[in-house]
Amino acid sequence: MGILIVRVLSKLKSLLIRSRLLVLFILMRKNIAINFSFNIGPGFNIFFSGSAFKIYIQKFFSARSNFSIMIEKEGLLEIGSCVFFNNNCSLSSMGRIKIGDNCLFGENVHIYDHNHKYDHLSLTNQNDFAIGSVNIGNNVWVGSNVVILKGVTIGNNVVIGANNLIYFNVADNSVVLNNSTVCIKR
Repeated sequence: MGILIVRVLSKLKSLLIRSRLLVLFILMRKNIAINFSFNIGPGFNIFFSGSAFKIYIQKFFSARSNFSIMIEKEGLLEIGSCVFFNNNCSLSSMGRIKIGDNCLFGENVHIYDHNHKYDHLSLTNQNDFAIGSVNIGNNVWVGSNVVILKGVTIGNNVVIGANNLIYFNVADNSVVLNNSTVCIKR
C-alpha cells in the first residue's frame, strides 16, 4: 500500500468543522478513530502504510504545530483523553504506543517503538527493525527535547525533565532529572 499524507491546516478556520468531518471520514476508512473534541495546529501529518495498523485518539486531544504520526505494518497507537502535545512532536509506531489520560508533552518530544537492527555497529538491512512497545501511564508530564525509545514503560504521576533520553522503565510517582537520574517522590 502507498503512503497517504493527511494535512490539516489551521488557516481554514471557517471550514474547521467541515474539515474535521472530512478528516474523520477519510481516516475511519483506514482503521483510525479520532474523537470529535480535538484541536490541531498547522502541519499536522499522519503517514501510514499497510492496512493492519490502528490509531485511537480519545476526547480532548490537542497538538500545536508540526505534530506527526508515522505508523506502519501492524502498528497500534492509543492516545487517552486530555492529552496535549506542544510544537514539533512525533510518534513513530510499528508495534504499539499507548499514552494514558491527562498527559502533557513539551516541544520536540519524539516517541519510537522500534529501532533499526544492527550487527557489529552496522545495519543488517535498512528495512529490518526491532519492534517493541512504549507504554505511558496517566498524569505524565514530559519536558521538551525528550526522546522515548522502544521497550519503555512510564508509570502514573511521572515528570520527565527536559533533554532526556528515556531507554529504561520509570516507576509510578517518579521524577526523571537531567542525565536520566530518577528521584522517587515520597
